[in-house]
Amino acid sequence: MNRYKTSGGQFRTLGLFYEYSTVAERKVLPPIYTILDQDKEAQDGNTYPSLGRLYVDCGDPTEYQFALKHLGGWRHWLKLRKNKLIAPYVQAWRDELEVKLRSRGVIHQIEEVQNGGKGANGAAKWLAEKGFSGEDNRGRPSKKAIADEARKLDRMHEDIDEHLERMDDVRTH
Repeated sequence: MNRYKTSGGQFRTLGLFYEYSTVAERKVLPPIYTILDQDKEAQDGNTYPSLGRLYVDCGDPTEYQFALKHLGGWRHWLKLRKNKLIAPYVQAWRDELEVKLRSRGVIHQIEEVQNGGKGANGAAKWLAEKGFSGEDNRGRPSKKAIADEARKLDRMHEDIDEHLERMDDVRTH
């Protein structure tokens, strides 16, 4: 039996998590993860890894490798991240991963300057101008600009998801 699916063949969502499963459900389909930021050692003697920690540790902004490694694949990830209770956690994981990747980039630029490599002058200028802050000098964006950008990103994610689902349907038929 696939541990990511119910007996009816549906991808599990809330039941994947210790915090969202009941004692009765745990006997039939044990949870796999915790929704907490850190791994959870439960009273039942099991340790449940944090899916958020695994997401950030995976370091994959496309989320594809993460879905293959820690879930039942891409379609499972699409279903899980659309769940209204899980979606805020997913956004927090994405935000943390973005900061982690930006941090790596900044550290790489600092090392470039320290080592005097080919790009040292450009890296030094970028660091001096605080290019790593992700901000420009135009001031804070308006609420409307933030909302417009969020809608644009949501539409882009939906378009990509639909395209991938169509491709998957073509491959399976």
